[in-house]
Amino acid sequence: MLGELFVFADQPISLSELAKRAGTSAGGAHKEVERLESAGLVKSTTVGRNRMIEVDPSSPVYIELRGLLAKTLGPEPLLREALAEVSGIEDAFIYGSWADPAERSPADIDLLVIGDPDVGEIYDAASAVEAEVGRPVNVTVRSPTEWVEADGAFERAVKSGPRIDLR
Repeated sequence: MLGELFVFADQPISLSELAKRAGTSAGGAHKEVERLESAGLVKSTTVGRNRMIEVDPSSPVYIELRGLLAKTLGPEPLLREALAEVSGIEDAFIYGSWADPAERSPADIDLLVIGDPDVGEIYDAASAVEAEVGRPVNVTVRSPTEWVEADGAFERAVKSGPRIDLR
């Protein structure tokens, strides 16, 4: 349930939809949401007959908890596993909004692969992860020489920004 709220939900979600996604009963979801709300991790509002649940980004543990959940439940382990099957990769990482724990519910996943892999295999791996996490994976492939020698705005931003190492 935490993963659904902190990692995958990009807007308030109804209690019934949360229960469905978490694979639990509405009663079980209700009890858990009550505990999370009393702990200050989520907040809820009523819209019509629906109780809408969302994370509380003002919680003092929001950034750390989201970062931990994204790393354990998000695309990182899935991409790591999928890319392990592809030869020719020297380095790979997630960058951009998904790698930044301060970012709330990023819409897509930015993946940079460094090496000389079969690009088709990279895209096949990314597509499989897309299907599982329900988010688009934007793939960028650079040769080792391109990555070392390039000094454009993209490379500077990626090199200096938050990244999640996948190798």
